[in-house]
Amino acid sequence: GVVLTAFDPVRCFEEIFRVDPSRRSSSLASLDGLRVLSIMWVMLGHAISNLATVGFTNPEAALAPRGVTTTLLPGQLFFSARLAVDTFLAIAGFLVTKGVLGKLSSVARSGRPVPTWRTWLPAFYANRILRLIPLYAACLLAWWHILPRLRSGPFWFGFEGFVDKCDRYWWSNCLFVNNFVPKDGAEVDGCFYWSWYLALDMQFAVVVAPPLLVAFLRSPRLGRGLCLGLLGASVCAGLAYSLETGISANSFDGLWVTRYSKHFYTKPWFRVPPYLMGMYAAMLREGQGTDDLPCASIGKALLPGGRFFSPRLALLASLVLMGWATLGPVSAYQRLPCPYDKETLGPTHLPCGSGWPIWERACFNALGPVVWVLGVGMLVGLCLVKKAGPIGRFLEHPAWVPLARLSYGAYLVHPMVLNYLVLSMAVPVRIDLLSFCSFYTSVCGLTVLFTTLAVILVESPFGFLTKVVLERASELVSSAPPKAPASQGLGNLAATLGQAAVDEGRPLVGGV
Repeated sequence: GVVLTAFDPVRCFEEIFRVDPSRRSSSLASLDGLRVLSIMWVMLGHAISNLATVGFTNPEAALAPRGVTTTLLPGQLFFSARLAVDTFLAIAGFLVTKGVLGKLSSVARSGRPVPTWRTWLPAFYANRILRLIPLYAACLLAWWHILPRLRSGPFWFGFEGFVDKCDRYWWSNCLFVNNFVPKDGAEVDGCFYWSWYLALDMQFAVVVAPPLLVAFLRSPRLGRGLCLGLLGASVCAGLAYSLETGISANSFDGLWVTRYSKHFYTKPWFRVPPYLMGMYAAMLREGQGTDDLPCASIGKALLPGGRFFSPRLALLASLVLMGWATLGPVSAYQRLPCPYDKETLGPTHLPCGSGWPIWERACFNALGPVVWVLGVGMLVGLCLVKKAGPIGRFLEHPAWVPLARLSYGAYLVHPMVLNYLVLSMAVPVRIDLLSFCSFYTSVCGLTVLFTTLAVILVESPFGFLTKVVLERASELVSSAPPKAPASQGLGNLAATLGQAAVDEGRPLVGGV
């Protein structure tokens, strides 16, 4: 009966699209809208890059001197889509920290013994694996063995390379080390190539978050200090490495952006700042104060409720920071792109690439994500205190809730939809605004459709079974003698893990 209930499609469908009217009053409701807009932004960037793989019949409409890539809004929305990944990492760090600290606090308030790290840490690891693996494995198998057999065409040979990579490197996805395999590979060189983000997220959750959480539980000041110290060290390391190698995040910078993709973009020691910023924000929220921070009086004055706090100025500052990170690099795309194996087009050709000096590229590599996440964090903070105005009401609208529940699946599914549509084409495409909008709308619609099917068939049933197993384990433990130390530890483990499994209902990109 339990298995039939788990795989009941009606139950699964209702679980996805059920909207609680009180959800809008939740302090974190804005994260739903933020998740959906971020995954849509990722899909936008992937859509234009995938179309470029089959070529344009009118490249002048895309490239300098008057193509869409030189424009402020459409062009920079394409090239700045990478910042959506930083949003996901910041949300992940925030929710991991909030989830663990919140659950331990609730245990303490209930009068039960607070589990030690030796108890909650295995539960924390098990929770992540049980929530992520089923849908991840199903999508990986579909990409590897099913999708390549569905079509054919002049561009369909591209799937031969995808299959070959999975034949060689599938094990790296199972171990969540695919951002290191193959060695010195770019983010598109591994099996199920876009899942490098999941590897980063798992590595941060397994290696970075637990020590900082343990330190915070011992001393909030120590935990926050270590978090800021690691953040500063990572930013300095990224700055120094960029100055030494000349790498560039600007997509037209040829060999420099190739090296950035291989040695910077997917490496945890350079990509951890947004995650740490999310953790730090949750630590501040949990501590409900800034007494242990440098310049505490200034911090209190600027925070909501402080003497100098101004919602309008804070919102303006947030929009300025996000605008700089998104639209600031427009000057890097006013010339032709350099070949990805060269630094220039040669002395007899027109100038190519961004033309930025090395110090400017280094600062943008190291500080761009930090500035973006700082702006996003300020906006979310204003939403928490209901001071974000129309933007906050937009992000908190209940219509985002079902789509936010699909965000994890959409991240896994949308590149499969894109590659199927693009590699099925018979000829290169003619790029214009109307045709691209039509293509992008189709990608979004098909992604929602197939993600819903994947959640109904795989994710929701396995999530339901996991919840049932954990609840029964908790009931068995609660019936044991109350003074048995081992039983108390197992009970805390089951309670913590069980609550973690049902809090959000399903994993979300940028969630625990």
